[in-house]
Amino acid sequence: MSGSPRSAHRWVTVVALIAILALGTWLRTTQLTSTTFTFDESCSWRISQLPWSAMFDAIARDAHPPLFYVLMRGWLGLFGPSIFAARMFGVVGGVVGVGLTWGLLRELVRQQGPSPSEDGTTQPQVLARKLFPLVGTLLVALDPLHVQLSQEARPYTLGVSLSLISAILLCKVIRQPIRFSNWMGCVVSVALLSWTHYYCLWTVAALLMVLLVEGLIQLRQPEFHTSGQRLLGGLALTIAALQLVWFPWYGTFEFQQARAHRQLWMPPLTSEQIFTALGKALTSGQDPAFRADDLWWAPIAWGSIGLLSIWRGGRYGRLLGLLAVFPILSTWAYSANVRNILGVRYLVFAQVFCLLATLWLIAGIHRRALRASAIALLIAWTSCWMWSSYVQRIRQAEVPGLTAAIAHIDGQAADALVVVSSPFVYTMTLPVVGERDTWRLQYRGNHRDNILSGPALQLTDYQSTGRLLSAHPPEVWTLDETGQFRSESRVRLPLGYELIEEHDFPDRLRRPIHFWVRHYQWRGGETQE
Repeated sequence: MSGSPRSAHRWVTVVALIAILALGTWLRTTQLTSTTFTFDESCSWRISQLPWSAMFDAIARDAHPPLFYVLMRGWLGLFGPSIFAARMFGVVGGVVGVGLTWGLLRELVRQQGPSPSEDGTTQPQVLARKLFPLVGTLLVALDPLHVQLSQEARPYTLGVSLSLISAILLCKVIRQPIRFSNWMGCVVSVALLSWTHYYCLWTVAALLMVLLVEGLIQLRQPEFHTSGQRLLGGLALTIAALQLVWFPWYGTFEFQQARAHRQLWMPPLTSEQIFTALGKALTSGQDPAFRADDLWWAPIAWGSIGLLSIWRGGRYGRLLGLLAVFPILSTWAYSANVRNILGVRYLVFAQVFCLLATLWLIAGIHRRALRASAIALLIAWTSCWMWSSYVQRIRQAEVPGLTAAIAHIDGQAADALVVVSSPFVYTMTLPVVGERDTWRLQYRGNHRDNILSGPALQLTDYQSTGRLLSAHPPEVWTLDETGQFRSESRVRLPLGYELIEEHDFPDRLRRPIHFWVRHYQWRGGETQE
């Protein structure tokens, strides 16, 4: 009979976990293709479609390591090059991350062992043993920033999932440093994480710091001296393995870094940017309904959660705290002293651990009523911002902008010459229109210094546009935009073309953007451009 309650609890846990995963999947697939495929997503799509040699050449001109593009290439090869398939890659990474959250928290609870209860006896806390992993999984499933980035064909949710896997394997290494399989799994996951996104390198550094701290702590305790030596020795071997993995990519990394410093100017870091970025990450993931000055609490809250976890959370509180705080401090220090790289989406690798560190601190509260109230407030906070983000997503879907503009052109002039105003807009059209001879890019400047060091374009995308226009086709459609990069880009046609009609297609994705479809006819003579 003793096994019956345990079996019932196991089934309740399985059902609850399935329900949470279903909720997370629904949130991440709702309105999946209704919003504009962004420029960054279009670059991911295009780079993944290129031949292998051209793909690695385009990655070198991009600002990311190669793992995501290689995996995306295989994914689109299996499921087709549609926008839905591309974004489903992020959705799958996001849902897997939700499931891995349960795995990490279950591992922490299992390794933590029994803890003192309120009456002083040694019994497992009800929250820690039964609800803690499920509550943490629910929080990540509802997390607005994680949901938002799960709907993008970008490497963010892949990085979060690999971060969680690395944390799980790191816990196993700390518990059993003698097992070779634990070390191999940890080294492989950390190496893959480092090749996913350059911001993940801060998370990798935090994981290595956890190993260093735990090794030094155990080294000072006679009963754990051997374990401490193994942890420090394994740390040295892990660093050496990462050096070997990165050796073939160092040259490309230095080229990317030099290009970013030379061509991608960023404004200096300000306190307003820090408040805004951390405030967005802790709320809706988008522009919160606050002024930047009202978000002064965000860095204080984030830092306090991480430091308290490190100071009072024990071994695994230190793990969560370091993974929550160290990447933020590293990003801030680099941005203040080298180059500003602070962005909301890049904080997701640490933000998930900040959320879990908060729950870890709450789990340590001895008063049951206070603990339950804190959990309810945390779930309510996340749910309210998730609802706000969901409503905003529905509103964005009502103005698809670029998709509607392309549909209008296809409906009016499927075979006419269409000229796009900038390399960035042209890149965004490719996942929708595909490779069409009638769609061309107009660009004036040195393509090798500008175009081929930014958007993932090929020479055939724009080299014949001038020749086609010089032949004076009887009608030309143009696709222009305003607001994409806080400026305007417009096609300039030869004299003799008269504007017949124009249509505005607003796109409220993150900030006011407008795509303009203009129809010109050749009249001859000298008319307006």
